[in-house]
Amino acid sequence: MKKQIYILIIAFYSIGNSFAQVDDMDKKLAMQYYSDGDYEKAAMYLDKIYEESPTYSNYTYYFNTLLELQETKIAEKICKKQMKATPNELRLFLDMAKVYGKTEKEAKMVEEYDKAINSINDKTRHTTINNLANAFQLEGMLDRSIRVYQKGNKFSNTSNLMYNRNIAQIYGVQGKMQQMFTTLLDLVHTNKGYLVSVQSSIANAIDFSLDEKPVGLLKMELLKRSQKKP
Repeated sequence: MKKQIYILIIAFYSIGNSFAQVDDMDKKLAMQYYSDGDYEKAAMYLDKIYEESPTYSNYTYYFNTLLELQETKIAEKICKKQMKATPNELRLFLDMAKVYGKTEKEAKMVEEYDKAINSINDKTRHTTINNLANAFQLEGMLDRSIRVYQKGNKFSNTSNLMYNRNIAQIYGVQGKMQQMFTTLLDLVHTNKGYLVSVQSSIANAIDFSLDEKPVGLLKMELLKRSQKKP
């Protein structure tokens, strides 16, 4: 009897391992087809993978695949499903906006962008804010990324300028040097502990031996502030 039980345990263990191997193989095939741009074949596997394990990662691959295949109705459906599963994942609003962009519903697309930013509150996690801002940056929407960080500043527990370095970095990318300097120097006036990091940010943003115009703007900003606070 003990021998039979032992055999059954081994059999179940083997079956479990074989299922795990099949799942791993499905994921490998899905990723291979996805990276090759063969979205039709990738979708066949990703549909099953997402159904069995609706993680954000699995969702993202499946959603992007559906968009590539112009399957906007299914993409919208799983986006709404994921919103219910992970309501604090604000990047999902950008995915819904992509669906509306594909279907030429511009007003609704903009509405989703606004929803993402307006959903930030005092309970929104630091990583959520960073992820949302980075998502906007990846889409080339730098002004909206700044708005995310500005909203995050309002609800920061430590300082209402917590995200100023992030904002300044974007201003630097946009070539808005005056705004970048103002944003960084505000940090120092709030807390002198930021001095070294602000110096580092400015040094990385401009070449003091070559960038005459930004250096001039920085000098003017420093002079103006020193006159206000000798």
